[in-house]
Amino acid sequence: MMLESLAYLTNIRELRVALPPLAEQRRIMAEVERRLSVAAVGGGS
Repeated sequence: MMLESLAYLTNIRELRVALPPLAEQRRIMAEVERRLSVAAVGGGS
């Protein structure tokens, strides 16, 4: 079981994940933070 888990982790490290450009990542995070602050002020409803 342990060896299978290690093999799985090795396979995950080999995966390529497409990420948006850094500027787009920053815009996404700014929007997430904005929405979270609105939810916090509004009590989440």
